[in-house]
Amino acid sequence: MFEILYRITDNTEDLKTFNENTFDMGGDILGFFSINVNGYHYGRYHNYPLQLGEHDWERITDWLLALMRVYQELNRSGYVLLDVVDSYNSWIEFRKTQDTVEINLLAAEKEDGTTALRLTPLEKFEYDKWYIQLVKSGEIHSELVDRRNETVKLSRIRSELLRKASQYLEELREVNHKLLGNKKITELYAFILEMSRDNSSDM
Repeated sequence: MFEILYRITDNTEDLKTFNENTFDMGGDILGFFSINVNGYHYGRYHNYPLQLGEHDWERITDWLLALMRVYQELNRSGYVLLDVVDSYNSWIEFRKTQDTVEINLLAAEKEDGTTALRLTPLEKFEYDKWYIQLVKSGEIHSELVDRRNETVKLSRIRSELLRKASQYLEELREVNHKLLGNKKITELYAFILEMSRDNSSDM
């Protein structure tokens, strides 16, 4: 299983007033963002009513673009480390073997000048923990677990990226169609077209 979970928590009324240039100086749509790999989660997400003042600061477009670049590089080199930008030591490792991908969470100190993607393994690192969600006494609780080399199909990563990125663009269109003219959103749409062509050529 490979599942992307996101939720826009930016104020919808504010988003309705934005034009296509609003985010072109480095901004993004903010909210929850999480990946679910075989029931093991990284990130933060829930679909319950938001509490007063509750929000999250994950940049949804940036996350989707980063994962699409991961998919692209996996097809080229077979190995990618995704630098979780807003964390001082978090990485997500993707290692492709034929048509499957092993995914790990790693913790390692970051060097100055680190880019979002790294194509060679780290020399020094520790395995980080995923979290799972459990229901106890009728309430959902999170618990950290040590899991390594969780395996998913590369085709599943592609199909989930296409599905959720397309869903995300449709949500933005419904809120304010001018948001689709943003440079990052345009890049995301280009990735969707490219990956859709790849999908068609495999059929």
